[in-house]
Amino acid sequence: MKTNFKKINVPENWVGKYFLVKCPDYCYSGLQVAEFDGINTWHNDFGDNISNYVVSWQEIEEIEDNKEEEIETIDTSEELVSEQKELFKDVEYRMREEGVGYCFEHYSDWKEIEDKKFHELRLKFLESLKNIKEYVNFRIKQYSDSDFDGIE
Repeated sequence: MKTNFKKINVPENWVGKYFLVKCPDYCYSGLQVAEFDGINTWHNDFGDNISNYVVSWQEIEEIEDNKEEEIETIDTSEELVSEQKELFKDVEYRMREEGVGYCFEHYSDWKEIEDKKFHELRLKFLESLKNIKEYVNFRIKQYSDSDFDGIE
């Protein structure tokens, strides 16, 4: 599916940072988490160079590794561990196969996952997704002479 979006470059000061990119010609959902190395934009999961597909971006907050106190302890009963592990494997599969945006915005709210940090991050991601869609719609309207319904 080719679109009429104009390819853009990521700001140089984003080297080594993760961000959400809009890549409608790269995948179905069009939204990917990426990292910029100063020259190219790399898909966070697959290592693909997606520089030629980026049409917009939004910085996302990185999680500091040293915040162990924020990670809740989990019930280690065998049945619950097995169930939660399968749910997380399903999340990973959906993100990989259908795109991160579709996984969280349309596929499921994943309420059956019993992990506060997961849901905190999921909600932050959805807020970032909403913000980038609003910004993209704003820019399209600003640059367009014709009517535009916007991204749903």
